[in-house]
Amino acid sequence: MQRTLQEELKQIAELRDAIDYNAMREPINQLLQLFAFVRELLEYHPESDAESGYRNLLEACGDLLGYIEQSLAMLGVDVIKASDVPIDPAKHSVKSGGRPTRQSIVKKVIKPGFVYKGKTLEKAEVEI
Repeated sequence: MQRTLQEELKQIAELRDAIDYNAMREPINQLLQLFAFVRELLEYHPESDAESGYRNLLEACGDLLGYIEQSLAMLGVDVIKASDVPIDPAKHSVKSGGRPTRQSIVKKVIKPGFVYKGKTLEKAEVEI
């Protein structure tokens, strides 16, 4: 009986490991792609035309932010970046535009915030 129980526990552990791996495989792959992208960005930057190189760098940084946002979403993290929405003191920190009221609307997101499973990890800095 003890041997049967040990075998069943071993099977449960193997199933748990397989589930963990499958759940994390895509976010891990995204982060690996992100790592490779940043590494390539750091290794290659056109030096012949500084202005063109700077534009390329800015575009690459924009792409990088998109990859990071995708990776966060795969892990269940939502980015607070919407404007023209009512102010939510639990999700927004007003940095300019006056004191917030119940009717205040987010005019501009200065710095995005993050929410994971309904819990605010970092408030978005906004202008009202």
